Amino acid sequence: MSSVLDRAVHKGFRVLDRIHGQIDDRSVEVLVDEELEKHFKNKMETILYVGIRYDYAKKNWGLSYEHYQFYDTLLNMDYSLIYFDYDRIKQRFGVTKLSQMLREAVYLYHPDVLFYFHFHDWVEHYVWKEISDELPTKTVVMLADDQWRYDETKPVWKLFNLIVTADSKGFEKRRKEGFANVFLTQFGCNHFLYKNLNLARTHDVSFVGRCYGERKNFVDAIKRHGINISTFGLGWGNGRGSHKQI
Repeated sequence: MSSVLDRAVHKGFRVLDRIHGQIDDRSVEVLVDEELEKHFKNKMETILYVGIRYDYAKKNWGLSYEHYQFYDTLLNMDYSLIYFDYDRIKQRFGVTKLSQMLREAVYLYHPDVLFYFHFHDWVEHYVWKEISDELPTKTVVMLADDQWRYDETKPVWKLFNLIVTADSKGFEKRRKEGFANVFLTQFGCNHFLYKNLNLARTHDVSFVGRCYGERKNFVDAIKRHGINISTFGLGWGNGRGSHKQI
């Protein structure tokens, strides 16, 4: 019964996607030209960055971690940058036109690298496969929560030229399965944005992130040891904090 309902819901979303695409009658190349944010620097390598603009793709939640850590970092580096904020594009045009726009952007701008921070499987797989296998653009997928999303995301990450993970077990598992194109890394910090402003300290310790899983237990343990920790994000009493608050 559940599988029947899931298929019906999926079919319903596909119908809505087609309706979205029909409402806006601009051609795909015009949508790419007018909707994508582009920052071209003379003779610099071009990166097409595909990621979500809004936190968990919800505009009312604010800008996403990816937007601050990846988009803003790439923007400040010595690259030409094209921003394909695929959550906003999906909401406006649906999955079908989203996929067409991404494919068109690669053919139109010939980026050296396509860097994709995976959130949800919204891009049609034939697009990833075509770009990775048939075009000179090198495709890179960055995986979050790889420790519990390995199998769920495999249909996507296996289509890329380079797979990037911060999970050592996921890295080793891929190597054992014959994927040599995997790179183990760790999350860093956008030093262009987060720097010492020589302001007075207002928190002894702070944690920024949603309240879920084991996080509350960790925070409670820290508090039991007499450490004054301030928490910001959905689910905590303080709610989401601004950069000034944090």
